[in-house]
Amino acid sequence: MCIRDRISLICAVGNAVGFAGHLFMPPCWLRSPQKTRVFGRWTFLTNQSNAILVCYHALRFAAPAHALARRAYPLAFALGVGLTLLYYGLDHFLPEKIAEDRRWIAKGYAMIPVANHLEHGLALPTALLDAFYGGHAGQCALRDVLVFVGGYTTFYNLFQVANKRLTGAWLYPVFYEAEAAVGPTAWADGGPLAPETLAYCAEHWVLWYAAAYGAPVLSCRIASSVVSSWPGSVSKACTAATTRHAALWTIIYGASMAAVLPAITL
Repeated sequence: MCIRDRISLICAVGNAVGFAGHLFMPPCWLRSPQKTRVFGRWTFLTNQSNAILVCYHALRFAAPAHALARRAYPLAFALGVGLTLLYYGLDHFLPEKIAEDRRWIAKGYAMIPVANHLEHGLALPTALLDAFYGGHAGQCALRDVLVFVGGYTTFYNLFQVANKRLTGAWLYPVFYEAEAAVGPTAWADGGPLAPETLAYCAEHWVLWYAAAYGAPVLSCRIASSVVSSWPGSVSKACTAATTRHAALWTIIYGASMAAVLPAITL
């Protein structure tokens, strides 16, 4: 077994442990009956991310030559980095989150603190391990970052909007804080788009998700593989790749949001 296969196996097992962490949490239908009544456990980014990561690394271990095993790497890296950073940056330390965990711990779910870290804390280390030793050099292109990372980010943002429309509840407490800061998000409640709504999308969603999910282009290893055929020094090529990706991805993401969000309010 070569080092690439060992890394893929380690990452698959690590992400599987992360996915299994939700088994130590109160059932979603009990803890969040309103927000999960349509999509169940798959409502949450955590479960979606860990499931995708398990499938990706298992595929890379079993069939490393498969197109998805090569081209979906930017998404796997972005989900791993984003899952940990988004959780600890936006959710873990919120007073509402801490208070809710304490209520359920008092009801007998004593493993919640451990489960929180299992679900979210293993993603970043495995992503970095895979980035440095997974043998991805030269296997992905800029279009793969745009298609997979931009596509999934847009999908999940729209998924949150749809779930809000269907259930009447946001998925995470941080969205209520943002909503309180800018006023009601009319598009999620069925009304027309308002300037405050557009500001909310621009200032919160784009910054949060672009920063977290744009992480692949900040990795010199990925950027150098993307531009390996370009002339000039690697450092200049990495800078050019990062700049072009950031501009193009922002345009595509913004255009897709502008095109689809009004349709959701119909």
